[in-house]
Amino acid sequence: MSVRAPATGVSTRSAVFTTALVLQRGLPFLALPIVARAVSQETFGIVAVVTTAAAVGAILLSLGLPGAVPRLIYDEGLTGAPTSWVAMVRVQMATATTVLLLAVTVLALVEALGLAEISVYVYLVPLLALSLSVHSVFQGIAVARGAAARSLVAALVQVAVGAGLGPWSAFRLGGPAFVVSLAVASLLAAAVLSRPRLPPPRWAVARIRAGLRLAVPFVWQSVSTWLLSLSDRVILALYFSLGSVGVYQVSYMVGSGVGLVLEGVQSAWAPRYYRSRHPGKRAILLGLVPWFVAAGAAAALVVAVVSPLVLGVVAPGYQVDLAVLGIVALAGVPRSAYFVLVADLLERKLTRSIAVSTASGAALAVGLDLLVLPVTGLWLAAVATVLAFVVQALIVTRRALGRGWSGAFLGWTVAPLVATSVGLGLCLLVAERGRTVELLLTGGVLVALLAVTGRLLFGRLQRATERWGADDPDGGDGRHEG
Repeated sequence: MSVRAPATGVSTRSAVFTTALVLQRGLPFLALPIVARAVSQETFGIVAVVTTAAAVGAILLSLGLPGAVPRLIYDEGLTGAPTSWVAMVRVQMATATTVLLLAVTVLALVEALGLAEISVYVYLVPLLALSLSVHSVFQGIAVARGAAARSLVAALVQVAVGAGLGPWSAFRLGGPAFVVSLAVASLLAAAVLSRPRLPPPRWAVARIRAGLRLAVPFVWQSVSTWLLSLSDRVILALYFSLGSVGVYQVSYMVGSGVGLVLEGVQSAWAPRYYRSRHPGKRAILLGLVPWFVAAGAAAALVVAVVSPLVLGVVAPGYQVDLAVLGIVALAGVPRSAYFVLVADLLERKLTRSIAVSTASGAALAVGLDLLVLPVTGLWLAAVATVLAFVVQALIVTRRALGRGWSGAFLGWTVAPLVATSVGLGLCLLVAERGRTVELLLTGGVLVALLAVTGRLLFGRLQRATERWGADDPDGGDGRHEG
């Protein structure tokens, strides 16, 4: 079952996984240049609310497997022998399909009995939720396999359908057709990721229960992530127009690109860390945190300056809130530390701590949005997101380090965040002036800074992964599948 592949550099795998992740998560943005000409920004706001609701449904339907299965795979392997984690995947797919059928049936009965008039968008929410949940599970399996190339192929298929068929159908049938195309795209991508075939399921009740106990905290962690990152669209829809939601959605999508890159990089190196037997692997991991933070800060500044130029080309008719865009990008600083330290907690199976960190951040973000958003504006939702990620990083740092965590938190999160905020303010001033020459010059300097910090980061990351694989009988690559 396991297909041995030649060792590849972590920078190469990071680039492939990051590209795949950006293509998948950035699908609505990639389709934006055409969708912007097919539907109004108000309709785009409606689609944003639908996809947001479907995202939380997908979290519940996934049963926490996208986070847990990659860790469980390293307990049972991919040797072709029957495994309990495959049985869990079968349970998830059956559960998601049953919920979809029940939801559609209930909605149809409610409308047939005249109890309520239900929009077609409401029917599409469970369909999109099912497709997203199945896709996320198989994406987690692909990451654990080290199947970077297959992840990229799946992402390209997803984009070809979502950004090709989606806008084409939106021209002719409107926003609902675009949502359907997103669901179809996710299912096709899941079909690509499902190869090569999974091992046979092992229906051992005790092991399945143990796996679900590991997975359940990921459900709450993912729901909290939804509350932290996506619920503000729903809250904005309560207080502002759908056009405003569309403005926020576009600005947020671009600003959150830094987090997508960080997650893609983590997908490349985390599996090797989990299976490493190196006695000093944890110390090596902690030594990477400052380099991730520096690269994340540089990337946030680049996004704040370069994005106005890009958006002016891809969606010239759409409004963008540059303050929202820049502030959301700033969240890349605390997330840089989080994505490294969370690997330590997951390796030690401390999934409850991960769930608590995200839940705490989500509570802060939702509370601020509900209480203060009506009298401030879109920018506060972005600030709430940054503060929530700071709280998340604080709890993870404290849990991972124990004594001495406060100094590390100040050095790894607070100080870099303050310094980057000052630079971000200057970048937003340049962006607000809108002078192309100034944007190009500032962007050129920041891109050079990002290139330097990125090169330093990947140099150290490559050496770290080589050391992690030194005591691995497979050389760290025995479970990679193309």
